[in-house]
Amino acid sequence: MAKKKKKKTILSKTESKKKQINFFSKHPNWSTVVILFVLLLIFYYQIVIEGKTLLPPDTLTAKSYQTFVNDALKQGKYPLWNPYIFSGMPSLGSLTAPLINIVDTVISYTLIGIGHIIPLSPFMRILINYLFLGLLTYLLLHSLNANRYACLFAAIAVIFLPQFVAFTAFGHNSKFLSVVVIPLIFWSVNQLLNKKNLLFFALTSLAIAFQLLRAHVQVCYYTYLFIGIYFIFYAVIEYKNSKKFGDIFKSAGLLAGAVVVALLLSSVLYISVYEYSHYSIRGGGTTGGLDYDYASSWSFAPVEMMTFLVPSFFGFGGATYWGKMPFTDYPLYMGIIVLFLAGLALVLRRDRYVIFLGIVAIFSLIVSFGKHLPILYDPMFKLLPFFNKFRVPSMIHILLDLSLVMMAGLGLHFLISLKKADDTKQIDQKYQAIKKYFYVFGGIGILIMLIVILGKGMFFNWIAESGKQLAPAVQQAAYQMAVKDSVIMVILLGICGFLVLYYLNKELKTSLLGIGVIFLVIIDLWLVDFKIIDPKPIANEKEFFRKTDVVAFLEKQDEPFRIFPIQLNQPGEKPDNWYMYFKLQNVYGYHAAKLKIYQEILEELQFPQMYMFKFFKQGTDAHGKQVVMLRSPEEIPKNLFYSHQAFLNMLNVKYLISAYPLPDTSCQLIKSGNPLIFENKHALPRAFFVDEIKILNTKDNIFDFIESGQFDPGRIAIIEEEPEFTIQPNPQNQVEVISYDIHKIKLKAVVQSPSLMVLSEIYYPAGWKAYVSGKETKIYKTNYILRSIFLKPGAHDIEFVFDSISFKLGLIISLVTLIFLVVAIVYSLRKNRRSLS
Repeated sequence: MAKKKKKKTILSKTESKKKQINFFSKHPNWSTVVILFVLLLIFYYQIVIEGKTLLPPDTLTAKSYQTFVNDALKQGKYPLWNPYIFSGMPSLGSLTAPLINIVDTVISYTLIGIGHIIPLSPFMRILINYLFLGLLTYLLLHSLNANRYACLFAAIAVIFLPQFVAFTAFGHNSKFLSVVVIPLIFWSVNQLLNKKNLLFFALTSLAIAFQLLRAHVQVCYYTYLFIGIYFIFYAVIEYKNSKKFGDIFKSAGLLAGAVVVALLLSSVLYISVYEYSHYSIRGGGTTGGLDYDYASSWSFAPVEMMTFLVPSFFGFGGATYWGKMPFTDYPLYMGIIVLFLAGLALVLRRDRYVIFLGIVAIFSLIVSFGKHLPILYDPMFKLLPFFNKFRVPSMIHILLDLSLVMMAGLGLHFLISLKKADDTKQIDQKYQAIKKYFYVFGGIGILIMLIVILGKGMFFNWIAESGKQLAPAVQQAAYQMAVKDSVIMVILLGICGFLVLYYLNKELKTSLLGIGVIFLVIIDLWLVDFKIIDPKPIANEKEFFRKTDVVAFLEKQDEPFRIFPIQLNQPGEKPDNWYMYFKLQNVYGYHAAKLKIYQEILEELQFPQMYMFKFFKQGTDAHGKQVVMLRSPEEIPKNLFYSHQAFLNMLNVKYLISAYPLPDTSCQLIKSGNPLIFENKHALPRAFFVDEIKILNTKDNIFDFIESGQFDPGRIAIIEEEPEFTIQPNPQNQVEVISYDIHKIKLKAVVQSPSLMVLSEIYYPAGWKAYVSGKETKIYKTNYILRSIFLKPGAHDIEFVFDSISFKLGLIISLVTLIFLVVAIVYSLRKNRRSLS
């Protein structure tokens, strides 16, 4: 009796285990959620659980905006103008305004609410988006009828792709958040083209708009290239099958309509962005885009495809990098397992999706070569609308990465399907093809490993010829990393190939193959990813924005005024936007899309890079040794001296911050310490009157005059058109700033004779308006970058108001479009429900 009872207990445990297995088999979607979330928690354990943070410069640059944005929102103002960098620039138009994306805003505030109950890492929002990316990729592959192991493989691979990990590790969150939506867009577009109904029209519009509102235009543009190539491919296949154009035209109309509706839905942002593009370095001026050399920076050299196999072949990144790009922090590596399985898809079954993804992969790779092999990049730069507004050609690797991950998932699916087909002849044929493929792929891998290991001298010659100045110890470190990575590559490739061949040749279960390949891709990508992320104690962030003595001193001074922190790329210097955190208005800063006129004057005056260096020269001491020496006053380049003084004076730069003494008699040391604070004794107030007007209507003439030494901005104003009336200098004219706000500047002026009042604020006609005693008046572009208005004698209440019609119009269009889409979705769902019943 006892034995029977024991047997019954054993059977119960077995049945329980089977039920658990059946649960994972019957609920693969929920299993995927759990697996992805657990893997993300493990990988980001130090950040999510231990409370550390990622603190690269770009991340901190983004955090510098927080105080300014939060203060504006608390006052009930949506920040459309940012006065704290580059003497002022649009906030919404330059894609630095908050809360545009409704869904992201709800998620963020939900997490903040939960954080009051359960402590949550600020990184949780990003982690959830990694989870979304994995799940969307899983569901996309599932919609293409891939088996669950293939879907799970692709989901895991995509969230740990080194480039996508690096985006958030280095603070490029908007890039990553925009990438997350690409699988959803591809899925919805595919459904729309196949089903051609109102529901998927609305869903496609929402998906595209959702990505647009995540505000990385370049990623969105590449997404449109992706779906554009897919539509062309789809149209060719459809015509080949049916020889009819009707359905193709209908599909084209639906897809084009969905894109238009998405643009309408995102009008709240993109009307302002489009408006600003005409004034920014991305579109201002005669070219309508970026300079070619600037745009093609960070082109991906064909030789660097070696990093697809050996991530550290060119030194990985940072100090050890010796490749063709100016610098980089990480290799564009997608994983040897992903690359192998993507190629396997081409060997096993070249169906429509594999061919399409292969085309996208090749297309994006060739475009990424940029100036190094411009067979596609140059025609696109010259002919394709808006393409010349983007830089960093290598960024298009997001399409290469996504395409190869999906191809790899399909490759695993085809492999599993081949075994399940139970066709011995077909298996034997494919087995031989796979074996040849593995031998070729593996042979290339082994050859590269041998070249790295045995060609040490050649490797160091390559580094020397690269032009990168690497110390011997750094060169040795780069070489050792390449050796290690090449050995790992061969080992992982060998194990993966063995699993594939053994699966076809022996009785290896599908589950073991799936688990094995997934385990390999995790090892493969994590070995690279852990070199990219660098968690730091979160206390460092608070310390980074600790209020210094300099800030405390400046906050006590009368406003408004601007500062100029002199940067010499020395340790301990604050990042360009650091002072914005304390709402101190800076004449400089960092932004990827500055105002064109401001960038032009900075370049012409070689400011700020030559501000300090114009005082110094190379010389020799008494022993014949090369030293840096102070120039005599006669040796200082006069054009730089005069123009720098005029620039700082007219921009109300009252305080200069420097780690070193300034050899400039116009600047007086007023606070010692590290750094020092100097006061510019000739800084003009925020608003002032001039005695004389000079009309110059070309950029070259204006810059020549500014650099001539004859330009005194306190006495002369340069305008580019005929004045309203002749002005008469009068020392009794007075103007006072009554209140200063990001969107409204109030002044009171008492004018004794016809005058021109200059306001030391940046000229931006697409928003700023001026009112004198309640009546709108014309703003004149002054000194190339400032504003001025003409005033008749009398007492005047003056207001400069940022009133963006584009923002208001965009908001109305977005709300109306959103209502339309909601109605369309509800109508479609009800119609489908009625048809089913």
